[in-house]
Amino acid sequence: MSRSVKIHPDNKPTVLLALERQGFLTQGDLAAHLGIALSTVSNFVNSKAVSISKFEEICETLELDKRAITQPVAPNAHPSTESSFPPITFTAYSQETWVGRTEIITQWREKLRENCRILLITGITGQGKTALGIPQAKECQELKDKLEADGN
Repeated sequence: MSRSVKIHPDNKPTVLLALERQGFLTQGDLAAHLGIALSTVSNFVNSKAVSISKFEEICETLELDKRAITQPVAPNAHPSTESSFPPITFTAYSQETWVGRTEIITQWREKLRENCRILLITGITGQGKTALGIPQAKECQELKDKLEADGN
């Protein structure tokens, strides 16, 4: 009797959807959650044999039917790549979610209107430099494109 098992290759999309549905952004996230090697999760996802105990543990975490994913998918029964859950949206770059940044944004806009060519944004990790900078850069590019289209 075999001591390892693997998913059928037809079921890889099902596994990837289950990863997303359960909130694991990467295979590494699932491996860390379960306290197992990333190679084990990678082997699982890529239809390579893993130990029965790890296979069952991964299936349970992803809420997958361990028997069904070892079988080929019936014709016309392949899971849709569209999840029934709403897409994950990252709001870090959305100005609507910012709190207490209005003064900084106003100062940046004034400097950029004064023909400032370089605006350095410094600070420690995780303070929101990119989240603040990207929308401002897009806004500047849109303004530039509009001025060029108007012939200015």
